Amino acid sequence: IEPLKSSQSGGLIEAISFLLRVLVITRKGFYPFLALDEALNGVSDLGGYSSQTSALIRQVCERQGFDVLLISHKDNLCEQAQTVYLASKVPAKLDHIKVEKIK
Repeated sequence: IEPLKSSQSGGLIEAISFLLRVLVITRKGFYPFLALDEALNGVSDLGGYSSQTSALIRQVCERQGFDVLLISHKDNLCEQAQTVYLASKVPAKLDHIKVEKIK
């Protein structure tokens, strides 16, 4: 394993946290659902880590039957998603948000 730089260690901690949540939910018999609100944004785009994390999430969904709601500003984390929505503010109305399905 290559040594971690301080800029990479946050992403590793986030990925381990994700896997630990999956483990707890699976072992306790809870409904297999995770809501991740910016939970993996520390994963670096450099070296393909975001793409690998996206593939990991997809594998958990397929192998363990999980549903995952991932909220992120990183497109790379959504690569493997089955469904993707884009939420954006409506310029003329500050308190309105437009949501569109893009995948």
